Amino acid sequence: MPTGITANSSTIIDHIYYRPTNGGKSDTRDILTAGNLWCDISDHLPNCLLLESSTSMKYDMDNRLMIRLPSTKNMEKFSSAVDNIAWSNIYAYHCNSPNEAYNYFHAKVTDCYLKCFPEVKLSRKCVRDKMWITRGIKRSSSHKNKLYKKWVCTRDPLDEKEYKIILKFLKELHWLLR
Repeated sequence: MPTGITANSSTIIDHIYYRPTNGGKSDTRDILTAGNLWCDISDHLPNCLLLESSTSMKYDMDNRLMIRLPSTKNMEKFSSAVDNIAWSNIYAYHCNSPNEAYNYFHAKVTDCYLKCFPEVKLSRKCVRDKMWITRGIKRSSSHKNKLYKKWVCTRDPLDEKEYKIILKFLKELHWLLR
């Protein structure tokens, strides 16, 4: 497949070469898949190589990252729990120094935090998400990429114009948000 694509031509510029590490012999059960990714980040399409091996390790879903969710419900529970702490007990426990009073305060607030924001496993979807990429940015980027692929496949000047209009708009938006 061509990897260098312009409005007037397409060329095969990039190649993938693979040599197994075990003495040059590939296991017959290994599956190799190579191709190009459709993307307009550079003037070349990025290459990819997927090597599926019968001996590959599977990702253990039980070892996902544990997080605490700051949901509205949890925030309300935390606020209520802090409001119900008997702060007068600082004096009842004979906190004679600021350090003792702070340690009591810290222990109570930490206890409320741990109870109201329990650890949960991070979902598979959220593992891949980036906080700064909003749903609107994802949609716009996906739309732009589809227009790019359409233009590259059809070579139609109208498809090129539509793609470049969207691309220009997104670049201007990017500069405004900086």
